Amino acid sequence: MKHKLLVSFLVLLLSVPFEVMAQEYKAPVREYKAVAFGIKADGVTLNTASIQRAIDFLSAKGGGTLTFYVGRYLTGSFELKSNVRIRLSGGAVFVFSPNAFDVQGKGGNAMIYADGQQNISVFGGGTIEGNSSQLCDNIRKQAEAGHIKDAEAFTPVLISFSNCSNATVSTLYLQNAPASTVRLNRCKDVTLKKLFVFNKGNARPAIDIKDCRNVKLQDTYVDAPEPLRHDGSSNEISISNCKTVSGQTLK
Repeated sequence: MKHKLLVSFLVLLLSVPFEVMAQEYKAPVREYKAVAFGIKADGVTLNTASIQRAIDFLSAKGGGTLTFYVGRYLTGSFELKSNVRIRLSGGAVFVFSPNAFDVQGKGGNAMIYADGQQNISVFGGGTIEGNSSQLCDNIRKQAEAGHIKDAEAFTPVLISFSNCSNATVSTLYLQNAPASTVRLNRCKDVTLKKLFVFNKGNARPAIDIKDCRNVKLQDTYVDAPEPLRHDGSSNEISISNCKTVSGQTLK
């Protein structure tokens, strides 16, 4: 009886959101533990549907922070929505599913994508693992079988924001992306800071910025053949204290 009561209490505790102050917001932001939505940190369970369900729930509540603690979270593509923040705490790892049929997106495929959203963030000290070798191999096989028309166009980035505003990606390790690590397209008021990007086996730009306004890239380290690409379509691009593995300053 006591055991059942303890289990019930723990389930209730994990299900109750609590208040934290977020730097990006003036008001307190409600924080929810990912485990309360049935999200598994075992590295085996595919969590795509559970993560999306959690984001949709937070979005319907007006926003909040979805926090992932230590563990490996296998996932396909999922959509980030306005006023929702993803917090990957230290020791938490998102691992991209190796299955091409778990990939989708808006404005281009990605593990984490958002289109037309505002007040969004991915942060926290954790890692996003792109699983490039296995996923790209599966994409190639599906293309050869005729299930994917254009393997190169289909290949996903890790984080893709299109037509978004007031967005932040910070304090993360981003590695082994199938394509770019972060792609921004037609966004404004975006901050990328304290990122550690490892993408040596990929010829695409690690950070790709197109047609954006007021983007800040700060305190970031990039180990990739092409660390950064931003063309004349963007303006108000501010880059500070960002370097490559060779010590080159990004600009």
